[in-house]
Amino acid sequence: MLKKTQKVTKVVQGEPAVLISEGKVNMEELDKNHIDLEQLRALLRKHGCYSLKDAYYAILEIDGGLSVITKSEKQVPSVLLVDEGRIDFDTLSSLDKNEAWLRSELEKLGYWDVENIVYCEWKPGEELHVFTYDDTTTSEQKLDG
Repeated sequence: MLKKTQKVTKVVQGEPAVLISEGKVNMEELDKNHIDLEQLRALLRKHGCYSLKDAYYAILEIDGGLSVITKSEKQVPSVLLVDEGRIDFDTLSSLDKNEAWLRSELEKLGYWDVENIVYCEWKPGEELHVFTYDDTTTSEQKLDG
């Protein structure tokens, strides 16, 4: 049931498309998103990246925006592994990881209840970054007046 809910959410919300990964253009994702190379180059230029050879990552976000990381920045984007208490099995699989690995890493950090995790993100070579419901607030905060 949980996997079906996640798949429905992805269909309704969409999911980010990695157009460039570690400097390599993903032609399949470009085609799937109806973007040609000239359009990709124009989008990159809007983010100060004036050549495909300078792009390290380009991610088409679910809101239609583009996130760009240049080779000079050499950052690897984090991946979301737990979203509002739900494990993203597709993302784990794409990383050649599994639920046992995730739970083991969470337990090392003192987290045993996945359902209490708002989000958990990870970058290769780093430990998990976890944010729980206990870390949130429900009180209204006024900025003016």
